[in-house]
Amino acid sequence: MVRLLPDHADTVLWFTGPVAYSHSGLNHGLLAELRRWERSYNDGLTTDLHWRSTALARHFTSGGHRLGQQVADELGAGFTVEVHSFDGVAAPRRFRGLGAAWSPAAAAAFGGIAEAERSEWENVRRMRDEAAERGE
Repeated sequence: MVRLLPDHADTVLWFTGPVAYSHSGLNHGLLAELRRWERSYNDGLTTDLHWRSTALARHFTSGGHRLGQQVADELGAGFTVEVHSFDGVAAPRRFRGLGAAWSPAAAAAFGGIAEAERSEWENVRRMRDEAAERGE
């Protein structure tokens, strides 16, 4: 599952870890919107990390939902995108593209990340099984 999470990783894209915008394959216009959304998060918080207003939190959440659907459309039906609520009211929402990826480059980039993760887990499982066979 891809998550849109503002944080201190210079990206809001998370998929087994932070995904750099430059490695996402998403279109440049959407990347610019994601960066603006991330900036609005930082601008909307006080120094003690509370929202400056409830209206800002609601606006940020609704913008995240819009962007979540756009990212899902770019990735296609094979991916789910989750966006948390920042207004303290709603549960996280999940979005999925309705068909083929609008951005084959983005689908390939995230598919490559998923494949690398599956491969890593398979290696760990294989090493664990081999150690068990040796009685370790």
